[in-house]
Amino acid sequence: MILKHNVGDIVADCLEVKAVIGETELGVSYLMSNTHNRENFLVKQLSFDCNEQRVNEIRQMCASLRGIAHKSIATLKDFIVDGETGYVLMEYIDGESLDAHLKLRRERGQILGTKAAYSFLAHICLGIEVLNNAGYCYGCLSPKMIFVTREGRVRIANYIYSSLAERYLDDMDRDSYFGSLFCAPEIRYARNAAKPAADVYSLALLFSELLSGVSLTEFNGSPEAFIARLPGVSTMIKESLFQATKPEPGDRFPNAQTFKDSLKNAMDAPSDNDLSSIVVGVNDLRALSVSSENPVVDSGSSSKPDLFDSGGFKASSRIVKSEVWIYQKDGMDFGPFDHKGLIQKFYDDVITESTSIFNTSTKKRQNLGTIAEFRKEVEDYLPIRAHKQAVKQAATEKKKARAKAFGVTTVLGIVIGVLAVMLIPLIYLWNLVEPVPVDFASALPAFEKKFERPKEEAVALNVDESKARAFFDPKATEAELEAALKAWEEEHRKKYASMRRPGAKKGPGGGDEIETLVFTGDDGEELGPLLDWEIEKECMSPTMVRRIRSCYDKFAGGRRIDVVVSFKIHPTGIVRDLSSTASGELNSCIVSAFSSVHFRKFGGTSKKVSLPIGY
Repeated sequence: MILKHNVGDIVADCLEVKAVIGETELGVSYLMSNTHNRENFLVKQLSFDCNEQRVNEIRQMCASLRGIAHKSIATLKDFIVDGETGYVLMEYIDGESLDAHLKLRRERGQILGTKAAYSFLAHICLGIEVLNNAGYCYGCLSPKMIFVTREGRVRIANYIYSSLAERYLDDMDRDSYFGSLFCAPEIRYARNAAKPAADVYSLALLFSELLSGVSLTEFNGSPEAFIARLPGVSTMIKESLFQATKPEPGDRFPNAQTFKDSLKNAMDAPSDNDLSSIVVGVNDLRALSVSSENPVVDSGSSSKPDLFDSGGFKASSRIVKSEVWIYQKDGMDFGPFDHKGLIQKFYDDVITESTSIFNTSTKKRQNLGTIAEFRKEVEDYLPIRAHKQAVKQAATEKKKARAKAFGVTTVLGIVIGVLAVMLIPLIYLWNLVEPVPVDFASALPAFEKKFERPKEEAVALNVDESKARAFFDPKATEAELEAALKAWEEEHRKKYASMRRPGAKKGPGGGDEIETLVFTGDDGEELGPLLDWEIEKECMSPTMVRRIRSCYDKFAGGRRIDVVVSFKIHPTGIVRDLSSTASGELNSCIVSAFSSVHFRKFGGTSKKVSLPIGY
């Protein structure tokens, strides 16, 4: 039996639990922070015991996957063991799941156009391709496993989980884990190991999900019927989707690249209907448009794809080009380039002979200096580069010497100038007439102004006790408590989701409450005032509710205790003078919980907040 953790627990002497995210058959997911450098991780506490044999197997699996670095994939950080409990550490993605993102877009009537959806899918295909080339298949790719960052970038997460579930879960848990409608039939029913064709099945339904006004999980019908009802999609695109979702793996496209190419060909072909649909909300996914050095859309396209272009692709000739070289720098892929373009990057000192180069034709990755096609040019340039660096270093040293000499001259000039300026008041004082004393008291008028302390704006927050008591009831069962917490979290998300978007209402009262006052910070930036709903959002977040509940469970002794928490918010966003009307350990726990709340920098006066907790 695996012991679950609570917020504040320390795991393996180095990780602090910040939040409990969710639970599947594979285990419990947490947001944890390294106690030394405060780096955040998404941590999966595995549900099965990790004996010595399993630990060795998982570590070998992680060793190969940890070397995968791509902008569309969340990095696998580590695997640690505490006793017989295993923890998989993944990169924490600050954003929201694609499932939640699409749900919100549908509620607002914002459906992606075909071209935008293709650009979206192309990023995901690149990540899947990297995994498949490394010998791993996702197997259970779904919108819940894909995240959209706050900058709008698409990231694939949890790709190691399907391998762990396939190998170590018992039959019942395994079937439940792979029960998603996005899983290929051979994974859901035949219990076969995942192959690239299974990922193609998931990608096809994912592309359909992007174009649909209804989620696949809410649709009553087969995948074929779901694809057939897609609005504004050409027949050729639907044919590609039908082939990608064939029941037999051998009838589908063999890999993600082939599937992506088929979609691109279908979009380049003359359309039998209008490919456009409603596309709004540019700020939601602005980073998904492809950069000029990002090999998402085939080089045969004459224009750079734009995620928010509502029209279809123009037909273009399928010319085979020689841009096959991609170089990797600082964890990012750049290209593709032809031979001349890549060697020019070397001559410009953008890359070196040790830079990792990927050939998209041969699918091989080598350092530039070891590729036969470039070896002679690299060797010929090395002495030239050394000479250039020596000349540059000599010029730098000469410039330093010149600057030093100039500095000495400048200092001497400044000293002489200061001495001359100092003589001026001495000469002036020498020629002054002897002063006549006057009565000091009568010389100055009385100063009637009084200085006042800076004002503080008082903010009193209110809590809906009828709802709060539902999860602070000491007699509630664990299931009732969990249901109440989920209901609170859902209400919290809906209540504040629209408020944080540009142009949305700023407060529960409607547009009349929009605050238009703007202040300027120390560095000239514009700072709006901190609104009451923003304070309420942080203080009554699901995370804070769980922390307060934990304090009551531990130190209230099952009694109702009315507490008022008070603190001040400085314009820098820092919480000060935090106190509560509780006593003893309950007071310490509540103060500790609220001390972790941080607010954004704002303009105007400080906020004095009073929050009643009467549960």
